[in-house]
This record gives sequence, structure tokens and C-alpha cells, in this order.
Amino acid sequence: MKLYIVKGYRIEKRNNDLHKRVDSFVGYFTNLKEVYSYFENGTVSSYSTVAKAIKRKGSFQVFSSKFLFKNKTKKFEEINIYRVETNELYEHLQFINFQKQIKEEISEFNFTKKLLQ
Repeated sequence: MKLYIVKGYRIEKRNNDLHKRVDSFVGYFTNLKEVYSYFENGTVSSYSTVAKAIKRKGSFQVFSSKFLFKNKTKKFEEINIYRVETNELYEHLQFINFQKQIKEEISEFNFTKKLLQ
């Protein structure tokens, strides 16, 4: 049986210091069309593109997409969809790129520093 694992994370932007809250979720689905229906229109590739990528690579990755979570649409920095077979063991290594967030923090810090001088 195929199972689709959906993982996403978002970084809270409200804090102005270097400590950020990271919200993440994990979802388990048996139907890819149902997973696709959780995305807000226009924030992810077409269903056929997603399905082809998952068929070819076993996974699909999307950045800055809006996803329905607990009856609210939220923007997530990154969402990954993995297709797995049940009753199997999988090893997964993932790197998360925080470069964009670090650049924003440094620019905000330098701006604040200049204001205080």
C-alpha cells in the first residue's frame, strides 16, 4: 500500500531577535489528490507535475507555499511530499537551508545597529 508523508515547516517572523519559533507538521495520506487539495491554488505546481515528480523521484519539494492546516491556510517555507510503501523501513537525510532567514536577520540587525548609533 502506498502512503504519502507530507512534512512542512515555517519560521515565525514576528520576533526581531535571533531566536525564532519553527512550526512544523507531518501528515499521512493514502491519496495524492487529497494531499494536493490541501494546497492553495497557485502556490504549487499542477497536480500532474507533482505526480510525475513523485513517480520519478519518490518525493516532491515546494517552497513558499500555502497549505491548509487545522482549518486555516498558512504559508510554509518548505513542504515535502514523500511516497513510501507501508511495512518498509526507509532512511532519510534532509538538509534545511536557513540562508535566507540568516540574511534577513543580519540585515535587520545592521539596520537596528545603525539606528542606535
